[in-house]
Amino acid sequence: MRVRALLISYHLVPEQTPLAVFDLLVELGDRILEVAFRSPGPPDRQTIELGGIALTAFADRWAQA
Repeated sequence: MRVRALLISYHLVPEQTPLAVFDLLVELGDRILEVAFRSPGPPDRQTIELGGIALTAFADRWAQA
């Protein structure tokens, strides 16, 4: 996965970060957007905002200190 390699090359995540972390981030993001756009009309902004917080918290767990 190119994103993983790029983040590792810039020392933003450790080299031992499992590929599953990036796969989950993509899947979780996809699901968040699916829920936000479930109803007709404009997207649910609160779902997008809360989803962004959840994704950031998960990604921060793997970031370099």
